[in-house]
Amino acid sequence: TGYDAIVVHGASPRPVYLLVTEDGAELRDASDLWGQDAVEVQGYLRRQLGERGLKVAAIGPAGEKRVLITSIINDEGRAAGRGGAGAVMGAKRLKAIALRGRRQVPLAQPGPFRQRVRQVLAALGRSPTSHALSRWGTPANIDAAWITGDVPVQNWRRSRWKEGQSKITSQKLAELVAQRYGACLYCPIKCSRWVKLEKEGLHLDGPGPEYQTLATFGPLLLNDNLEVVLAANDLCNRYGLDTLSAGAAIAFAMEAY
Repeated sequence: TGYDAIVVHGASPRPVYLLVTEDGAELRDASDLWGQDAVEVQGYLRRQLGERGLKVAAIGPAGEKRVLITSIINDEGRAAGRGGAGAVMGAKRLKAIALRGRRQVPLAQPGPFRQRVRQVLAALGRSPTSHALSRWGTPANIDAAWITGDVPVQNWRRSRWKEGQSKITSQKLAELVAQRYGACLYCPIKCSRWVKLEKEGLHLDGPGPEYQTLATFGPLLLNDNLEVVLAANDLCNRYGLDTLSAGAAIAFAMEAY
């Protein structure tokens, strides 16, 4: 779009979204978007503007209510998850930021840049970590954490969980729901996992949990049901809640009870 950064001042008297294109930036009415979940908004704006490749960062109902553990959700289920940024957008009544642009980013030294990219790609191709992430996604990290005792079992009261340890792994996740892989823009590792699960009372079609979310809604709560983990992850994405903060709050409430 030609812009390097966006700064939003003040607060709107009514819900709005910010549309940024090569022609400029404008605030548009978002009254019909207010109350929609953060995943729905992205598809809605793409259809409304007739732009399939539109990039959208949005908040869900939790951000609208200025909940302090809210995220800004983009690319269906990617989250700016720490620090309550969703509450800031909610306070401004800014439902979403939508961008479309086809300008090229100029490079000062194209030759050396491309050479360095080739070197990095070659190094990634030799990396065992890259291979593990490509095959299993970031949930591969929880497998290693079980070995080292670094999984937060029962609100960090324990580091081992014999009964549930074999049920919360990257392999179990892959067997159950991993339908297709995805990647952040231009990333060659492709560690994303897409969840598609249809059961009575459970209809999921979206990004799967990262390893920390898997741990937070699983062992941290002493829960060995992967389907519950997937459902909790999906709800957080839609409401715009940070999964780690939400899971930690639930774990504290369970322990207090």
